[in-house]
Amino acid sequence: MKIRSKVEEFVVDVHPLSQSAGHVMDGGDCGYCCVAGIFNLPSIINAYEFVEKRMKNGWERRQNMHAWRWEQLLKSLNLPNKEFRVHFNRYKTGVIPVPWHNINWSHKVRNIIKSGNVLISSIRFNKSVPIAPESCGESDHNIIINGWKFEWVDNPRFPGAKDGISSVRISCSVNGTYWIEWSNLLYWHGCYPSFVINVDNARKSILV
Repeated sequence: MKIRSKVEEFVVDVHPLSQSAGHVMDGGDCGYCCVAGIFNLPSIINAYEFVEKRMKNGWERRQNMHAWRWEQLLKSLNLPNKEFRVHFNRYKTGVIPVPWHNINWSHKVRNIIKSGNVLISSIRFNKSVPIAPESCGESDHNIIINGWKFEWVDNPRFPGAKDGISSVRISCSVNGTYWIEWSNLLYWHGCYPSFVINVDNARKSILV
């Protein structure tokens, strides 16, 4: 059987601001960097003020961008705000990842990016095995997933054989933009929770 070598790739060129561009929160400004990139705001300070004006309760002020704040922000702009969940979002600690557990996630991300959307996602910034379900602190960093690709690569163990690899493109306010195999992202960094955002609609919503 002849395998095509053509790469299938979709990207949306929307990126967070660099965290070196300003400072708001002691715990890190990754969430507001992502807000600035998605809504085309000029600074982290502008992104922070933009979010704070849309939070319902005063005691919620000066918080990092966790899932509740993303949900409230999107809801306040009449944008879709349902969490996008990995079907099996947890592996057993220390167990080698089984790709087909989350294969549908990769296919859905392909369709999300192909449609001109991005994912705002929470991950574990430092690579680690999955945390036990009863533990806290599953994620501590916000990123934008703005690309997906599939390619055939040489199998290092079997000359002439090919492996099909699906990857997603990450844009990070600390590490810049890079590609990572989707299964490695889910296993080592978690990638939960996530929200699907159409960038064109998001930017139009703040003009209304």
